[in-house]
Amino acid sequence: MSLHNRLISILTAVILLAVCGSEAFCAATDSLYFTARSKYRQGELAESMEDLFVIVRSAEDRTAHVPDDVYSGTCLLLGNIYLGYGDNINASKFYERGIELAPDQDMELKFAYNLSLANCLLGHEDGARKYRDHLLSLDVSDTALWAYDAAVSEAVFEKSFGDPARSITMYKHAALLVDSLGMDSAQYSLVPLSELGEYYHKNDMLDSAAYWLSKYEEVAVRSHNPHIMADCQRNLMELYIKLGEREKALEYSGRYMATMDSMVNFSGYLKVASKREREREAAAAQRINNLEFTISKQKFLLVAILIIALCALAAWLVAKRLRGNMQQLFVRNREIAILEGGAPEPEKDSRENQWHVLMANVRSILADPLHFCDPDFSINTLARLCNSNTRYISQAINETTGDNFRALINGYRIREARRRLTSDPGFADLTIQSIGESVGFRSASNFINAFKKVTGMTPSLYQRMTKANKE
Repeated sequence: MSLHNRLISILTAVILLAVCGSEAFCAATDSLYFTARSKYRQGELAESMEDLFVIVRSAEDRTAHVPDDVYSGTCLLLGNIYLGYGDNINASKFYERGIELAPDQDMELKFAYNLSLANCLLGHEDGARKYRDHLLSLDVSDTALWAYDAAVSEAVFEKSFGDPARSITMYKHAALLVDSLGMDSAQYSLVPLSELGEYYHKNDMLDSAAYWLSKYEEVAVRSHNPHIMADCQRNLMELYIKLGEREKALEYSGRYMATMDSMVNFSGYLKVASKREREREAAAAQRINNLEFTISKQKFLLVAILIIALCALAAWLVAKRLRGNMQQLFVRNREIAILEGGAPEPEKDSRENQWHVLMANVRSILADPLHFCDPDFSINTLARLCNSNTRYISQAINETTGDNFRALINGYRIREARRRLTSDPGFADLTIQSIGESVGFRSASNFINAFKKVTGMTPSLYQRMTKANKE
C-alpha cells in the first residue's frame, strides 16, 4: 500500500472515530435529557436540576456538541423549575437562552408564553408585551394550545398592567377553552382556576371563591404537583378562615403544612442551585487566573459576586415566605387560645335531648383541668364523677361531638397546653416532654402528634414563636 493510500486510510479512521464518538455523546445527552424530563414530571425537581445542569455545563464549556433541540428543551425545564420556586430572574434567563435555539415555532410558543408570564411577574411591561405579541404572531400546528396560551398570556398581562376585570373574563375564556377543546385539565386548567379563586377571594365574593377553588382542588389532586397542591391548600385554608369555618381551616392548614414539609423540596432546590453557582464560580476563578489584565479579573469577580447575591436573594425570599406562613398560623392559634381562655363554649339546650343533658355534666367536669390533665383520667373516672356509666358517657360524647372519649380528652389537653404556652410564663422554658406530661400525656410523641393535628404546627415551634413574640 502506498504512503498516499495509508494517509487516506488513517484520515478516514480518525473521521469515523470522531463521528462515532460524537454520536455516542449525543445519544448519552439525549438519554440524560429524557431522564431529567421524567424526574421533572414526577415532581423530583432537585434531582432533575442536577441532570439538566450537566447538559448546560457541557454546552457552556464547549467540551462536546449538545444538539440545539436538547439544549433548548433543557433551558425550558430549568426555566420552569426556577419559575415554580419564584426565581423569575433566572427563569427568564433560561427561557431567553432557549428561545434562540428553539427548533420550530411549536417550541417557540412554549418559550414566548412563559417569558410573557415571567416578565409580568417581574413587573417588566415592555418585555411582557414583546413576548405576548411574539406569541400571537406564531404559526403553530397545535392551534388549541396556541388559543389557550394567548388567552392566559392576555389575562396575566391585564392583571399586571391593565384591567383586572378583563383579566377575569380572559381566565374564564381560557378555562372554557380547556373543556371545549378537550385539553388535559390537570395540566391546563390549573392557572385559570387558581387565578379565578384568588380574585374572588380577595374581593370578598366568597361564594364564587369557594366554587372556583373547589374546581381548582379537583384538578390539583390529579396533577400530582406538590407546588400546585400547596397553593390550593393555602387558598382554601385562608378562605375557610374568612368564612369562620374553624375545623375546615385547621384541616387545610394541616394539609398545607404537610405538603410543604414532605413534598416541596426547597432545601434540595437550594442545594442544587448553590452547587451550580459554586461550579460557575470555580470556572470563573480558573479563567481569571489565566487572564493577563487586572481589569478583566475584576469584571469576572463582579459577575461572580452578582450571581451569589441573586442566589442569596432567592434563598432569602423563599425563607421569608415560609416564616410568614408559619407566623400567620401561630397568630391564629394564639388568638384561639386567648378566646378559649376568656369565653367558655356555650352549652346546648339541655331539654332537647338526654345526651345534651349528660354532655353538659361532662363539660362541667372537664372545665377543671385537674381532671383531664391527670394521666390516669379514664372514661370510668368520668362516668363516676357524672353519676353515670361508661356506655352512656361514650354514647353521649359520640352523639354530640362525633368523637370518642380519647379524642375528646386529647382535644381538651391540647387546648390547655396551647393556653399555657400562650399565657403562662412558667411554660416558656419547659421541655416538650414536661409540657406534655403536665396536661396528661405519658408519651412525648403522642403529645406532639396530637398538638400538630389540632393546631397545624409542632409544640416546639409554637413555644419558640411565643417566646419570640414576647421579646
